[in-house]
Amino acid sequence: MTINFSDFWPGFNPENNFITSILTKRSVLYKITETVHEADIVFFSMFGKSHLNSRGLKIFYSGESTILPEYMFDFCISMNTSRKSNFYYLPHWAVWDEPKKILEEKLSFEEFKKKKDCCIIIGNPNALDRINFYNCLSKYIQVDSGGSFMNNVGKVYLLPEKHKFISDYKFIICFENRQLKGYCTEKLFEAMCCNVIPIYFGDPNVGIYFNENSFVNIQSSRNFDQQAKMVAELLHDENKLKDLWEKSWVNHINYEEFLTGEKFETFILNAISTNKKQKIGLNLILSKMYYIQGSIKYRMKKWFI
Repeated sequence: MTINFSDFWPGFNPENNFITSILTKRSVLYKITETVHEADIVFFSMFGKSHLNSRGLKIFYSGESTILPEYMFDFCISMNTSRKSNFYYLPHWAVWDEPKKILEEKLSFEEFKKKKDCCIIIGNPNALDRINFYNCLSKYIQVDSGGSFMNNVGKVYLLPEKHKFISDYKFIICFENRQLKGYCTEKLFEAMCCNVIPIYFGDPNVGIYFNENSFVNIQSSRNFDQQAKMVAELLHDENKLKDLWEKSWVNHINYEEFLTGEKFETFILNAISTNKKQKIGLNLILSKMYYIQGSIKYRMKKWFI
């Protein structure tokens, strides 16, 4: 069996990743090819169009809130919560880093309380909820902003310096780009790995795997000022802050069941053993039109800005 990884993000390693680790663990014989049209199975993502040359089974992965139309793939691994048999829900935090990290022992409270109050990393000028909450909280406490947008610390912190920067704080504002059921990226998990309490706004189902009593989980944009005031009060109440800090990050039963990966492994093995569906020419035409249409929209947007 020959497989190909196409259109993934820069730095993605086709030889060693969350797919190949399953194939190796389950003793699946495979060979990786750089040639898309020669592959029996193509795993692809959203950062290119090479997958259009595929003649084999197509398995799509997305770590974003939106996915490609269903006629462009046979199977989909994403944050889409569809119950269709060819869809698998996999939150981005689960493949972003090692999920067992946040099961490690936290800093002692004595060390934690020595940290500075709160920070934020803003790179997206259109993330209005994130910006609005930052402005609300800034009325009560100093919030250090280390991103490329609304920076107030004099330096932009990118990986790997980003983790060192946020580790110096008790709280971090880590909002998703949008509030959508199932859409939980690396932001929450990243904060926990750095021993920082997240101020989170995003996935309404976040409590399935994470303990909502261990961080500030904002449910609605209508009460930003009230929640901001509550965070400020927490910083001045050592007993409440300690109680929050000493809570486990995760809901252990669900989280540890997820860590076994058995369901995901079964999905992958079933997908790669499926005979190639007969693709009619219309699917390829529609797929190419999808990108052409997107390019036209982008150009029109530039023209009218």
